[in-house]
Amino acid sequence: MRFQQNAYRKLAGRLGNLAAAKSSDLIHLLSEDEINSTGDAEVAVIKSEALKDRAQEATTERVAFEQRFQTAFPSGPFDFSHITPAQLDEYLGLLLEERVRRTETLAYLELMHRGALAYPDGQRDLGKLRSAEEGGSAH
Repeated sequence: MRFQQNAYRKLAGRLGNLAAAKSSDLIHLLSEDEINSTGDAEVAVIKSEALKDRAQEATTERVAFEQRFQTAFPSGPFDFSHITPAQLDEYLGLLLEERVRRTETLAYLELMHRGALAYPDGQRDLGKLRSAEEGGSAH
């Protein structure tokens, strides 16, 4: 776990270094692979946030549906005894949507994690970083 925390701290530092280099006109001091891999990391962070937001929206929709059947708010039991077939279909759809969104998010975070671990290990070649993200070796 500590290694993972260090990897993510280095990723954050990497993104900060690129931003600082851009703002101080020192971007030319970074290698093309470092600039490109950091650009990929920035895009990945934005995409992971969007996926996380979509997963959270699906959870919110499911919870809102369930609360219609809650006997006491906020912690009462649920009574689905009078649910209609159409409502049951809607609920199943909400559960599936939430599962798909969470699975999508977790899969993308795993991909990011593999790339984030390769970078602190010294890998700077963009192709090899992308290969590491896809499950191959970065070495």
